[in-house]
Amino acid sequence: MFVAQDFNKSRDKYCALKAFREGRVYGILPFNYYWTNIATLFADAYYMGKVLYPDAFRDVDPVAKANEIYREFLGAPLYATIAKDFKGGFRQLTEFKCGS
Repeated sequence: MFVAQDFNKSRDKYCALKAFREGRVYGILPFNYYWTNIATLFADAYYMGKVLYPDAFRDVDPVAKANEIYREFLGAPLYATIAKDFKGGFRQLTEFKCGS
């Protein structure tokens, strides 16, 4: 997690951001490296919708939706594998603490 390493080196620049100060930082799956993984991009979008508009996405389970998307695009429910491989997944990041 590159952001965590950078955060630990220079907290001030991150803690200047309201989202970090208020603990509203979330992890998603990486969708760009050497190419764009469209399935992951769609899965991330559903999770972001759930975080930003919980009422509108109340009936959406982001992990189940991700697996549905992966099944359609790649033939298998891959969320758990991808989340494990990248040491993350859909979650609120609580390790970033600003202030005392």
